[in-house]
Order: sequence, then C-alpha cells, then structure tokens
Amino acid sequence: MDPTQRRVFRDLILRLATDEVRVLMSTHDVADLAEEADDVTVLTEGTITFTGATRDFLAHAPADTPEGRRAEAAYTNVSTGRTLSR
Repeated sequence: MDPTQRRVFRDLILRLATDEVRVLMSTHDVADLAEEADDVTVLTEGTITFTGATRDFLAHAPADTPEGRRAEAAYTNVSTGRTLSR
C-alpha cells in the first residue's frame, strides 16, 4: 500500500476495534505493531515464540535500537531465540 492507503487502513482498524470487537491483524510489516497493536503473538515455523503486550514485545529490542526500528529488532530476537540481558 502507498502511505496514504496505509494510513486509511490503519485508521479503519482503529475505528473497528472496541471493547466488544477484537481485530486480528496478520502482517509481515512489524513496524505497524508499535502504533496499532495492544498485544502481539509471533509464530516462528509454526511455534509461538512470543505472546504478550506490545510493550513487552518491544522490550526484546536492544536498548540502543532507534525508535523506528524497535519492532524489527524485537522480532529478530524473538524469532531467533535470542535473549537480552538488561
């Protein structure tokens, strides 16, 4: 999607999600997670390697990761089984 269509889609998802309605989004673009998702589940080769709050998922990124790349770094660490010492 181009940037305009992406914003329209994300706004639609936010309007649909309420206390009564849950929206399940499957994406390969993990950058969307930081803004849109309350919870994240990562499947790696059919196995759940993480499930929990988005903030807990993003905590898997190294501390020096630039803000715009935290979701990518967290995904890499979670999907490869890397653990971080904090």
